[in-house]
Amino acid sequence: MVCEKDTDIGKTRTELSSILPAAWIPSSYIKVDAIPLTPNGKINRHALKSLIDENAISEETDSAPTNRIESVLLNIWQTVMHRKTAIGIHQNVFEAGANSIIATQANYKIYRELFAKLKLKDLFENPTIAGQAALILISEENIYKKIERIPDAEYFEASHAQKRMWLLNQIPDSRITLTESLVISFKNTFDQEIFDRAANAVIARHEILRTSVFIEGDRVIQKVKTPGDYIFRSTRIDCREKNLDKDALQQLISDAIAVPFDLSKDVLFRFLIAETGEKDHKIIFTNHHIISDDWSKNILIKELFENYHQLLEGKTAEVQNLRIHYRDFASWQNNYLDSADGMAHKNYWTTKFKSPPPSINLAPEIEPPENVAVWAKEFEFSIEKELMTELIKLGGKISGTTFMVLMSGFKTLIYCMSGETDIVVGMPTAGRTHPDLENQIGFYLNLLPVRSFIDPHLSFETMTLQEKENLLAAHEHQFFPFDLLVNNLTYKSNPGKHPLFDVGITYHNLNYFFHETYNQIELLEVDEVTTATDLWFHIYNRPDSFYCKFIYRSALYSPSVIAELKEFFLHILKRVTESPEISPYELKQELGQIRNLRIQNNKSKRLGKLREKNNHI
Repeated sequence: MVCEKDTDIGKTRTELSSILPAAWIPSSYIKVDAIPLTPNGKINRHALKSLIDENAISEETDSAPTNRIESVLLNIWQTVMHRKTAIGIHQNVFEAGANSIIATQANYKIYRELFAKLKLKDLFENPTIAGQAALILISEENIYKKIERIPDAEYFEASHAQKRMWLLNQIPDSRITLTESLVISFKNTFDQEIFDRAANAVIARHEILRTSVFIEGDRVIQKVKTPGDYIFRSTRIDCREKNLDKDALQQLISDAIAVPFDLSKDVLFRFLIAETGEKDHKIIFTNHHIISDDWSKNILIKELFENYHQLLEGKTAEVQNLRIHYRDFASWQNNYLDSADGMAHKNYWTTKFKSPPPSINLAPEIEPPENVAVWAKEFEFSIEKELMTELIKLGGKISGTTFMVLMSGFKTLIYCMSGETDIVVGMPTAGRTHPDLENQIGFYLNLLPVRSFIDPHLSFETMTLQEKENLLAAHEHQFFPFDLLVNNLTYKSNPGKHPLFDVGITYHNLNYFFHETYNQIELLEVDEVTTATDLWFHIYNRPDSFYCKFIYRSALYSPSVIAELKEFFLHILKRVTESPEISPYELKQELGQIRNLRIQNNKSKRLGKLREKNNHI
């Protein structure tokens, strides 16, 4: 770029971001007085390289916000990413750690604070704060519309998610899958009376924690108790008196999870305190999914321990009333679905599933049983730092996220194992499709059945670019409830199978707020023993690796099949980071050769052992 006068690099980046894709915008700029040439008049690349260190313009010298919009955007991104260090206004937020879920949260805040309704795709195409600010300046203003509070009544309409949970709860084999739990290791002395007071303050603040759900005529409705109608008390067990070892403690946790809830009568959560030492307690929180999701548990535990520490210090646990509650969301959701925007979301999904998707069998050589129980097993493994780093780079290359690469890798694995090219993978989304829902407890989670039609002869990089667009579109239309989609289908799902998909994936990147404040609190893993699908793939984003877990129906797949899945998945990830141009078809051929070689080696070993045995006779 030749400049006739001194150029503002920040303005240059902003102008380029308005006309070029993010991947084409230079990451750094070098000012030189002249391009060094060789005696033959060609560019002297060696001399040019030596000028870089002397003249490079660092990101920090040009990263501070230059206007109010950039300042607001900077605060939004740092809040949703839980970052302490500043983000430069020309820094790619996705390279800095953002993903689709975080971008969705940021987008709702942008609407609330800057009156701009952007599409999720806009944020990926303009991944810098400066680029987003430039886009907002030319976008149409949309006045922020808050969720209105509905009048008090004896009963309220349930949300669509609650209706689905209520229906599933009527199936005895499904009930165990609808109970979820969280185990907290509390490394300090514990005051049960203060803990219960802290919990009652949270219950008083959030109506959903005082809500029961039942059928009235042909309607699923919710009834909210007043704070005075119910006083919560936790249950405490002294494990030292019972002399419980680690296995017995795990059984205690499993037993607590297994106790069913009566949706029409019970308060739909419990706390069990297992005292294992004077300064060692296991706090087992169990709830029915109909009132809470992972995001909600985050809020509940944060508020609970804030109240607990305030009460310990002799202060009052202040209960700040919420402007709206879950019943207001349910009413707003029902109204929104009848609007033009709601119909657009419906049309997207019903078009996607105009025809029924095929069932996915990851071990087609094995005949699956007719009725498969929900009981499951786990298989754990890691994607180590070196491969993790390469996957992050590949995500940056497509101007996307690492999860988009992992999703493409997972669908490639499904194609290689099943032979199917029409693949649906279920994916949970937070479902908090309005900024007013950010600090609410309730069951907002929605399922996105992400459907792809794979051309196995395209390169993996091209496939991932297509999957990126597919994922962004799914997030853009995440408002439409999964149960409504199932109800609108012109075909029925197979009995005993999950509607629309057999496999799912969850990318865990949600930080618990209280970790940095209360270092005596530690979250413990709870053994998951059930799954509503044939296989669910969990990926946990850790600083130095991806911790991965397959949860699979043990009546359907053997441990050896799942071990092979892991081996093949890691092989796929390694190959696509080395050669993004490789196709899924070529990967399938490679995996077939690996499997055949293993079979031949096993035959050779068996023959060798047989010969050795015969020689001894």
